[in-house]
Amino acid sequence: MIEHITKKLENQQVAYEIINAGMSNEESFALSYDKKDEQSAFSLQAALNGNIKLDYIDNHMKEKVSMIKMDIEGFEYRALVGAKQTISLFQPYLAICVYHKQEDIWKIPELIYSICPRYKFYLRHYSLFPNETVLYAIIS
Repeated sequence: MIEHITKKLENQQVAYEIINAGMSNEESFALSYDKKDEQSAFSLQAALNGNIKLDYIDNHMKEKVSMIKMDIEGFEYRALVGAKQTISLFQPYLAICVYHKQEDIWKIPELIYSICPRYKFYLRHYSLFPNETVLYAIIS
């Protein structure tokens, strides 16, 4: 899959960096687990002995960022905390999934607003089911 993505990006002459880690608010580890009884069938849980390395966006983004999209199975809030500097400095368009945790639908816009109150928020639901809801934050 990664090879397919990198080939497509190279063909379109898109600048990219692959970071072999999940995004969070710190450098740590997470454990993936199945949660079929909830909205998402897969999720992450912070764990010292986890199998997924975690890092944060501000640790990598030194050049202008124009958009950040997140659908990271319940780690969106943490990843946004780890992107505070990037969001504040570059004010990119944001497309953030807010359906993995019930509180995300209000906590994530509050967090983004606390980082940069210039954002305007739009919510779009893409499914007949209780998932696939995306929060768009845009400065126009």
